[in-house]
Amino acid sequence: MLLKSSITLAFWTILSRISGFIRDSVMASFFGTSMVSDAFVAASKLPNSFRRLLGEGALSSVFTVMFSNILAEKKQEEANEFMSKIFSYLLLTLIIGVVIFEIFMPQVISFISPGFAKIPEKFTLTVALARVNFIFIIAICLASICGSALNSIAKFGYFAAMPILHNLGLVCVFFIFSGSSNLAYILSYAIVFIGFFQLFFLLIICNKNKIRPKVKICVKSDEKTRQFLGKMTNGLIGSGIYQINIFVDSIFASVSAGGVSYLYYTDRINQLPLTLIGGTLGVSLLPILSKKLKLGEFKEVAKIHDQCVLFALFAAIFCCSVVCCLHNEIIAFVYERGVFTSLDTQIVGKMLFIFSFGFCFSILSKIYNAFLFANLDTKSPMLIGGFCALVNVIVNFLTYKKYGFFCVVYATLISSILSGILPLIIAHRKKLISINLKLVRSVITLICIGYFTYFAGKILMSHLVNLGIKSSISMLITMILTGFLYCILSLLMRVYKVRDLVLVFGKKV
Repeated sequence: MLLKSSITLAFWTILSRISGFIRDSVMASFFGTSMVSDAFVAASKLPNSFRRLLGEGALSSVFTVMFSNILAEKKQEEANEFMSKIFSYLLLTLIIGVVIFEIFMPQVISFISPGFAKIPEKFTLTVALARVNFIFIIAICLASICGSALNSIAKFGYFAAMPILHNLGLVCVFFIFSGSSNLAYILSYAIVFIGFFQLFFLLIICNKNKIRPKVKICVKSDEKTRQFLGKMTNGLIGSGIYQINIFVDSIFASVSAGGVSYLYYTDRINQLPLTLIGGTLGVSLLPILSKKLKLGEFKEVAKIHDQCVLFALFAAIFCCSVVCCLHNEIIAFVYERGVFTSLDTQIVGKMLFIFSFGFCFSILSKIYNAFLFANLDTKSPMLIGGFCALVNVIVNFLTYKKYGFFCVVYATLISSILSGILPLIIAHRKKLISINLKLVRSVITLICIGYFTYFAGKILMSHLVNLGIKSSISMLITMILTGFLYCILSLLMRVYKVRDLVLVFGKKV
């Protein structure tokens, strides 16, 4: 049921992000935007990118759809056999990939962070940390397949809770080994250990739910496996293009001292609404859309589309208003302590302000990609990803001399806008969705309400600070009161109704 899965995912996502902010806050306190911070962030970015490339995105989406379809036919043994083959293929690919990257890690770091090569100590540290961190992808990518299998049977909580274990584990390492001169190395080894612990835990949960993947030495491909590999290839190309996008951003950010860390800290906040709203809806929609499309229930699909888009934009526009109003206060509350200074807050806050204008488009991208993936269309997202990556590179190249590492922010914003609009157009052309005038009017009205909420929040925050109320408390009060204002205005303008929640998340869906 969409209600249960969405609430479960949202709950664990919130806890995950809170634990992530705690981890980043502790990291900022210990490392700030120092050389060690840049090295650790750059070393962590590589395995995280491959995790998204191999363990998430198109691969997990295609796997979820095909695994769900097999289970829908009451073929548990066939589903386990299918998962075993995919599990084995992925394991072999990961082992080969890790060996290759371990050997050529200095060249890889030189490519993705060329600015580091100018500082030998920083470069050497990054290479050493990256070699340890890269082992992490074996565990986390296999864990992603297990999590996708559990998602297919509506067991969303287990995999969604794994980042909490990861984040809190690293926080403990920070404090236990805070006096060590090798803290960055210890953290890297802890990441690998926690990753394998997550994998073994998910394998146990899968086994309890009669999902039992086996590692096969000799894998014979069948029709479903070949179909999966074909669809996955397009998806991997698309995901690979996206990761290249990230590396391009890293290259431009690494030119300036602290640029990589500034971008990392900003992105951590930026990803919260994208994951909480877009990610939650995208993951929970996928099995339902797959079933509806397979049964030919296109009217139901259109209804789900309108309701989910309205709900997503209702939340996204409010998030945009709040971040535009309180970007510096949010960054100061999360990060400003220890060696993370007020100047760092101003820089990261400005980056977050610019990023916030892409919230709506990035969230729409998650939703419309779910529609395309549910239709087993991985080619369209691949082409969209390629075009957006090209635009990202061009904008970075044209603006980095004038704006420094801020060129990454502007390039990402433009790419985000395109990534939200283009899949919408394609889904409409494929007749997976339809755009009605009522939805358009509602969205325009929400934008106006969000704009008004922004100004109300600025006035309220200024008034509370002038009264001598602590900044963090003023920020919290402003968020709550502007939230009430936003909801009341939306109800008064009749663009969003309480019963719409029932339609989006009700049992009939």
